[in-house]
Amino acid sequence: MPTPPPQLNIHRRQSQNQYYEETLAEGVALRMMQIPAGKFLMGSPEDELERSDAEGPQHVVTVPQFFMAKYSVTQAQWRAVAALPRVEQKFDPDPARFKGEDRPVERLSWNDAVEFCDRLTLHTNRQYRLPTEAEWEYACRAGTITPFHFGETLSTAYANYDGSNEEYGTYGPGVRGEWREQTTPIDHFEGVNEYGLSDMHGNVFEWCQDNWRDNYYDAPIDGSAWLSSNESKFYILRGGSWLSFPGYCRSASRGYHEPGDRDYDIGFRVCCSALRTKQATYINPTEKLGGISDAVIELIIAQEEAQEKNILKVQLQQTLISALSQLDRQTQQLLELYYARGVSQRDIAEQMELKQYTVSRRLSKSREKLIAAILKWSQTQLQISLHSEQAGSVSKLLEEWLSIYYSTSR
Repeated sequence: MPTPPPQLNIHRRQSQNQYYEETLAEGVALRMMQIPAGKFLMGSPEDELERSDAEGPQHVVTVPQFFMAKYSVTQAQWRAVAALPRVEQKFDPDPARFKGEDRPVERLSWNDAVEFCDRLTLHTNRQYRLPTEAEWEYACRAGTITPFHFGETLSTAYANYDGSNEEYGTYGPGVRGEWREQTTPIDHFEGVNEYGLSDMHGNVFEWCQDNWRDNYYDAPIDGSAWLSSNESKFYILRGGSWLSFPGYCRSASRGYHEPGDRDYDIGFRVCCSALRTKQATYINPTEKLGGISDAVIELIIAQEEAQEKNILKVQLQQTLISALSQLDRQTQQLLELYYARGVSQRDIAEQMELKQYTVSRRLSKSREKLIAAILKWSQTQLQISLHSEQAGSVSKLLEEWLSIYYSTSR
């Protein structure tokens, strides 16, 4: 009598996490799941099956709250954002090999994915971006410590990967399954992880912000991206794909490609995080700007306490955008990206590859122009007269606030 296959302990979950939907076009929306703040052990233990040295050493990472798309970006979503104004580069509105409105878009480079996020950021006035590698693994694990958020193994009944190979098609106590040889629609499989995310194992690899490194020594422990200008020209890929064996679909498994590479098993999903400021450096404008109208104070700098972090008021965002409109187009575009992505001067110099001029000098000059533009806008549009001492106080406050904001990481 043949021995029956081992009983699998696959955990399927139906999450009730909070989310919002970002409408991209008629009938096309991004569902963004709320990922709670927390700590987790990043990487894999030394005894995990098929582990690589690049997955260690394990280290505790603290991750702030953020939002992540429930699914990889679909072809319908990609096409909607492709119709938005270009930021840095053009991209193909229909690049995928495996066609279908609800299939993940693939054959995308890291640069393409960043362009998508930047267009969406400027269109919505919300900060869309790729996940950091720590955020991706934290969201994938969703509180689990097993190789997959499903448990100790994976099944082709619940994920899209190559489960047919005699030698590598199974993982741990798992059994062989099928190989579909293509992507599947985003809602093909039932069940999500505890954070409400689907297809974190298989279907398409997903780009992250971080540069590749061979291990986690000296890695950030605050959930931020690990970027470098000279150590690596490669960027992180996570999650495995329809083309992968199950061991490459593990929560801790890491891969990489050059930023311009495209392949038919590479896609991405987006994140959105609140604009953040440092609690310890909060400026109370009423203490520094005696005699200035409350309207000016509200429109120049405003802050409110939210659930986890201080979030800039929408009114301030609108004020800065109005001020930016008075700058020349090239400077405006640079500052909008800089403001929206919340990155350091070094990061923007490296990631946007603006080689035609020195970015740090450009930003310094642009900040002076931005302050002047806000002052002029406040006086002319609001018809408020500021004498020289008051204008100097406002300029000092703006300079201090912009320095704080520009030096604050995501």
